[in-house]
This record gives sequence, structure tokens and C-alpha cells, in this order.
Amino acid sequence: MGSRAKHYFHIPAIVTIHEIFNHLWNRLKPRRNARIYRLIEKYITTRSYNHIHVPSQYTKRMLVEHHGHSAEHITVIGHDVDPSRDPYAINSNDIHDWQTTLGPDRYKVLYYGHAGASKGVHTLLRSLHTILPHHENVLFVANITASRNRDALIQEIHDTLPEGSYHIETGMDRDKLQALVMTADIVIVPSISEGFGFVGAEVSALEKTAIIAHSGALPEVVSGDIHFFEPENSDQLSETILDIYHNQTTHHLVSTYAPS
Repeated sequence: MGSRAKHYFHIPAIVTIHEIFNHLWNRLKPRRNARIYRLIEKYITTRSYNHIHVPSQYTKRMLVEHHGHSAEHITVIGHDVDPSRDPYAINSNDIHDWQTTLGPDRYKVLYYGHAGASKGVHTLLRSLHTILPHHENVLFVANITASRNRDALIQEIHDTLPEGSYHIETGMDRDKLQALVMTADIVIVPSISEGFGFVGAEVSALEKTAIIAHSGALPEVVSGDIHFFEPENSDQLSETILDIYHNQTTHHLVSTYAPS
């Protein structure tokens, strides 16, 4: 619509493009739909606009490399993380409630987001399948928000992970989610494609240790105690989780039993 208005009525047209999937459509959607999605994406991204806004350098690069846009006509407007995401302003009672619910002695590995294929949750499940049987104090915590494949993902967790090794939530308000993030020992963001990288930015704002897939916009929006792994490399993810687990638990034991 914007490009047609520009062409027929000479009205300046500015468009915001969130993310470019390009060849990933073939993997993220059923084969019968992938071609349609790619055609739609190509149609939208190759129209004539006066200017394009994008949320990340990643999306800008995809527009330039894959769709031939001039970098001069693209502006990265970024995104802001809610300033209330302050680790020192979160209700301590909410954190205590989560600790009681999940178990204060469990080592909590958190994933939160939807169940879409682009989120890479199956990579995380493969890693956990090798870790959880040998580390009974590790608890996988999943807050899986409303999405098309949520029920299937929950069923897969039930079918593949040891009983008692996971805790599943299906959405919550912002305050409870922030408290849950603060309760976790580590947060995993295994996405294979990210145009925004919201979860990574939020986790960084809350100063949490996180393992982040080196994909999409994630590397440019995260900071702090961040550990990267190659997307879909479950072996590397497993090694990283275990390295951090051993380092954190050893540090905790040293701190607990160090002479005063």
C-alpha cells in the first residue's frame, strides 16, 4: 500500500521491516508454505519506499545483501527495554515465591518465549536430554507463551525429559516473569533467527548469566555475562551449560564454606 501511494499519489512512504528470514523460510515453515512466504517477503521488501526503518543491524544487513537495498535508505531505530526491568526493583517476595515453588536447592535453567521453530527450543531439549539424567539437581524451567505449537512442545518435554526434571508455565504477567528470570541460575536463548532479540536484551538488563545463540540480532543487543554458542549445535550448548553449572556451583560451595 505504501509503495503504491508513493507511486500513484507521490506520497512519501516509510516502512518498518522487522526481520528477514530469506532461506530460513524453507526450514521454519512446511514445504508447501515456504515458497509462498518467501514470495510474500520478497514482494514486501522489494517495493519502492522513500525510507526503511529496521530494529537491528542484522535486518539492515539482510536487506542490503539479499534484497539489494541501499544502506543509505535504511535507518536502524533499535528498540528500548522497559526501564522497570531493574534487578534491584523487583519484588523480593515474588522471587521468594518462585524459589519455594521451584526448590531453593535446584539449579534452574530457564527458557521463556513461544514454541515456534525459529526459537530453537528443540536444540535446548536435545542438550537437556544428555544433561538431566546425570544431574538430578538441575531443573529445566520453561515459560512457553501462547503459540501454535505450544501443546506439541509441552508434550515433547513430558515424553523426552526425566520426570521431576522440569517445570512448565504457560504465560504470566510481567512482574512474575521478571521475578522468575531473577530466580533462574541461567537463561538460555537458543533462537536460530532473531530480528529484535528482546529476550536477550531483557536478560542483559536484569544482569543475568545467559547462554545465547550467535544468530540474528542477538549479538548486538546483549551484554554482561553472556556466553555464545553456534545455533542448533546442541553439543556445544551442553558443554557451555555444564561449564557454567560447574563454575557456579563450585563458587557457591567455596563461598559457603570459606572460613570467616
